[in-house]
Amino acid sequence: MRIRRLFRTRSLCIKYICGCLLLSKVYHFMIGFILGAVITQLFVGKVNDDFRWTTAREVNEEVTCDMQMNMSVRLDQMVTRLLPRLLNDDNARFMGDTSEVTSPFTTRLTLFQNAEKQATVKQGDFVHVVIETFDSNGRRRQSGGDFFFAVMSNSLMWKSTTGRVVDYHNGTYSVYFFAGWQGNAYVYVTLVHPAQAIRWIEHVYRPRGHSVNWVGIFHNHVGRETSMCYVTRGTQDNMCEYRNFNALGDTGPSKDATMTDSRATFILNNLPTCGPDIPMQLSDGWWESDSTWTSLVCKTKRWTIEQMQKCLTGKTVYILGDSTVRIWHETLTWLIGLKSAGDQIRRFWTSTEYNITLIFEFNAVITGTIPISFWNQKFEADMIDKIKHCNAIVVLSLTYHYASWTGRSYIERLLHVRDAVIRLVERCPDSMVVIKSSHPRDHPNSQSYIHSSDWTLFDMNRISRAIFAGIGVRFVDVWDMSLAHFSTNHVHPTDNVVRQQLDLFFSFSCPTYF
Repeated sequence: MRIRRLFRTRSLCIKYICGCLLLSKVYHFMIGFILGAVITQLFVGKVNDDFRWTTAREVNEEVTCDMQMNMSVRLDQMVTRLLPRLLNDDNARFMGDTSEVTSPFTTRLTLFQNAEKQATVKQGDFVHVVIETFDSNGRRRQSGGDFFFAVMSNSLMWKSTTGRVVDYHNGTYSVYFFAGWQGNAYVYVTLVHPAQAIRWIEHVYRPRGHSVNWVGIFHNHVGRETSMCYVTRGTQDNMCEYRNFNALGDTGPSKDATMTDSRATFILNNLPTCGPDIPMQLSDGWWESDSTWTSLVCKTKRWTIEQMQKCLTGKTVYILGDSTVRIWHETLTWLIGLKSAGDQIRRFWTSTEYNITLIFEFNAVITGTIPISFWNQKFEADMIDKIKHCNAIVVLSLTYHYASWTGRSYIERLLHVRDAVIRLVERCPDSMVVIKSSHPRDHPNSQSYIHSSDWTLFDMNRISRAIFAGIGVRFVDVWDMSLAHFSTNHVHPTDNVVRQQLDLFFSFSCPTYF
């Protein structure tokens, strides 16, 4: 990877400083239009009682149907009006006939029924919802690839969970929710990106690179220049290149010149201990309240401050990543009651009483408005290679600032981090590496839906799982936890969500503390 400057210069290739984020031209291509929510209601009964599904139409036909229809019609018209102006020849082949795109106005959401034609749900069961996609002309879609968010919740009870979407690649999808409580539940399914938009992201936007630009300030003792820089791969003539082969390989900076006891106890008591390579579950868990997440992935608990201190005693924790794990550092030091030294890029805290050291270092080559000297950035692979204290925990967050990179450059960076992790484990077998996943984020403008697409972030999680599998890495997946929470999706989640993320982290870090 290189960060390439957009015009030639002579001898001023001395220092690279990352300045404000500037976006190159992007194409909306339907991305960023959330195409409505299909809403239905159900009632979850006790284990020993049977309850039929009650749909929202049966409960309140006029209000519910009007809400759904108005939302879908408005957004359908918006997409139809804007697409001709936003698409160009390069994108048209991925779109085809715009009327064939999945439409929320005609797409159907139904509750799966058993052989007796009864959609019976009991607490502790999995709720099965079927999505049948249609285009704006009412024609059945014959292919998959659409990207949905699915949440089942009851806002009055402060309970919610995320659904696992299964794509059958024929226009039909299944969504599975864990029924973790008794009473009413509402299912919300949102079409985030249609299949054509995802193909455009994967085959046009990301591969071309040069999607996000930085302001580069280059200076020496005789002069100073400012120009645009961007990330790319390979080598070209008349360029000043800024590389780190240990961390980036051929990618680098350059410049151009409520359950009953029986079922609940059985499910929760038979969860595995948190550790590496835990398979993906049909449900990651549910929010028992606004501040309590119940995991179905592995055994977790609510950690007290004293337990956290005991878990980390004698350890050095390296938190390497973005602002979503800087919040972990801030929250941990706040919970313990001490302030850390540092700034937004790097922070340090140590406790002589418990022999705990917490170090935060921001990702190298980031998007943002904070000026950073290229030579003072610390890459994850380099920092891992320099770890000498073998009683260490390394936390990595490697997604948000790389969503605009080409897939090849992103994978190359991860592979170099993987090699560094393997070297760490070889010299320090007792060390531990934890990877925090991304989660759905806010999108303050239309460009954000593209350069920080939720689909791209979701796919990066899958890539990370695959690359770091089999080498002892713990994967703390917080996607479902964040999506299911009642707060609005945001890159920086609420305190309640962060606290539950940390409980999950500690359950992976000290699994014997149960």
